[in-house]
Amino acid sequence: MSVLPPEAELLVCCTRTVLDPARAARIDRLLAGSLDWDLVLRWAQWHRVTPLLARSLRAIRPEAVPAPVSERLETRRHASARHNLLLTGELLELLAAFEARGITALPYKGPALAGALYDNLALREFDDLDILVRVSDRQAAVERLLARGYQPMVPGDGRSAAALVEARRRQHNVQLVHPEREVKLELHWSISSFYPLPVDRLFERRDTVSLAGKTVPHFHPEDLLLLLCVHGAKHFWKRLQWICDLAELCRVHRDLGWARMIAEARAAGGERMVGLGLRMARDVLGQELPREIPDSTVGDPAVARLAVQARSGLFRPEEPLEGTFEQVAFYLGMRERMRDRIRYSLHLLRGRLTPTAEDRALVPLPRPLSFLYYLLRPVRLTLLYGITYLRWLAGRR
Repeated sequence: MSVLPPEAELLVCCTRTVLDPARAARIDRLLAGSLDWDLVLRWAQWHRVTPLLARSLRAIRPEAVPAPVSERLETRRHASARHNLLLTGELLELLAAFEARGITALPYKGPALAGALYDNLALREFDDLDILVRVSDRQAAVERLLARGYQPMVPGDGRSAAALVEARRRQHNVQLVHPEREVKLELHWSISSFYPLPVDRLFERRDTVSLAGKTVPHFHPEDLLLLLCVHGAKHFWKRLQWICDLAELCRVHRDLGWARMIAEARAAGGERMVGLGLRMARDVLGQELPREIPDSTVGDPAVARLAVQARSGLFRPEEPLEGTFEQVAFYLGMRERMRDRIRYSLHLLRGRLTPTAEDRALVPLPRPLSFLYYLLRPVRLTLLYGITYLRWLAGRR
């Protein structure tokens, strides 16, 4: 990595569950210097790694941390731990309710990921619950959630299970909230349109994880690694938490069938995404990669360029890539097959040309004239992205 400011380097060094001697010594030296603690805490909150930061500091040199900073760290750490326990209890109840109706569900991210990779629910922050079900079970699962008091997060999606599923058919998920428990939940029946994964295979190969003394279904480690790589790539690897997830998986599951898994990813056009994720885990957090991983996967020049771009944005969270030309270039660069680039371009074009709520709010039209939104949309996009493109060009000079 390029030279980081000491606040960023401290955060990177602390973002692991196991501190090797070299890492511990570097943390100790950084703590002996001058640090902007407000910046450290702000970045830790953005990257969702406050619990790991707090634990590492306590383990190395707690007396070097100013008392007000320690107090803020402990307050946030305890609040995160309480919230995690609440969500874990809710997840276990939901999985039991689904099982009683013959619905097999796979918890995605959240508590299950913390249990599988961190061995401590308090060490990984999460805000909501994500659950994957088969397409055939989606309506029955939504019915169970509505019966338990969950409500649509988007009121316009409808109130019945059938209406909710239909409203969110393109997004492949339903977003719900329990107002009394203050729990947000996303029910998925597909993982990502960015890189479609065979859901049936995920269920057939599923593994288990111990969660608060209960054994619950979870993704097979090889599938989980691909899921983490796809998720990180989709979001430009902007958070240290996502890189830590992958690094911890490599640490915990060194005996995976790496060659077979990468060959499968290559056949599906996803080797570059896997290579990028592994390279981020190695270059950012210093994770040693298994020897079975081919050099061509991590050393691919295209992967190297993508990794440089991703690392450059790690500590610039105020400059999101979403909606920029860099985003499009980043996504296209991750696809090694021409047909996948074309598919993504068509998906992007279709999404850009479909009228949105903003278009309708900008120019209210009576229902008989709603077809005009399809003419107004390109005009609005030309103005919006034309200005963005000119600014982008100016910034590159």
